[in-house]
Amino acid sequence: MVEALVASARTRLLLSWFLAVLALASTCVRAQDVTRDPTVRRGEMDITYQYSEEQNLHTDNLGTIPTNLLTTQSIDFNFRYALKERWTIEGGVPLISRKWGGDGKLPEDPAGANHNPNRLIPPHPEDHFTDNGQWQTYFQDWRLIGRYLLLRDPVIVEPYLMLGYPATDYPFLGSAAPGDHVRRQEIGSTVAYRPPFLNWYFSVEIGYQYVEKTLDVNKNATRVDAEIVYFASPKVALKLFASSKNGHGIDPPAPNLTSDIWYHHDQLVRHNYINAGLGADWRLSNRNTVNFSWIQMVKAKDIFHLNGALSFSLSRGF
Repeated sequence: MVEALVASARTRLLLSWFLAVLALASTCVRAQDVTRDPTVRRGEMDITYQYSEEQNLHTDNLGTIPTNLLTTQSIDFNFRYALKERWTIEGGVPLISRKWGGDGKLPEDPAGANHNPNRLIPPHPEDHFTDNGQWQTYFQDWRLIGRYLLLRDPVIVEPYLMLGYPATDYPFLGSAAPGDHVRRQEIGSTVAYRPPFLNWYFSVEIGYQYVEKTLDVNKNATRVDAEIVYFASPKVALKLFASSKNGHGIDPPAPNLTSDIWYHHDQLVRHNYINAGLGADWRLSNRNTVNFSWIQMVKAKDIFHLNGALSFSLSRGF
């Protein structure tokens, strides 16, 4: 019974974590621009592939609960374009494919079985059962971001507004569901500095998310990304980065197939974390850049532990 909690918070973790990783990826690309000039903007298209594994639910109220392995592969499509000298728009959508490490059948996999919408009371035959041990692939959420370069010298200050909304009618119940299927807005700012006498670049991005309420539960959250970049050469940049989310929500609930809270628990549970990673940018030409990154979870609260994530990005300017 407690094992079902495992699958519950997982989806929230993955969505919040994945959005944070995408934000870090875009930050990495912007940092690479500093090898030319951090204030020079251009059009750019990015494609990012990521592979990750999560396992074991970390909770405040129940401790750490062993779980099956959840595997995620994703391809993110992103574009960025400078409208004017100071205005930049950015947008994209991820294609997410997930597989739960059980078959969702009793008695071997109670955690997966409790996410079967046809076992709920009343049942939800309109929902797809995601925790059946097969890959579940969906486009997740559109995102549209507007940025304004408020200051550029000596410190870069760039406020932004992000709008996110589901791209498809994807399922939200289950560990292998692609996301929580809610709308969100985020307002924040990037602050960055590159000392003129050093081959270093420092940036911090702080944002506050306003998340659509489900069952009148507040899921708003603060998100922070930080990055340190060292320019080893005109074509190679090495980086350390971290991301965190600290938001509202409920404790992971006990399975109750007759409860609306259980049906929506993946939309209600807080999924807070601190991740850290390292990466490298390799500038192939004036237009093409590749990025490799490794991400590891440092702290988890009411989410599944990220065993590790490996990503590869290709950016092309125009």
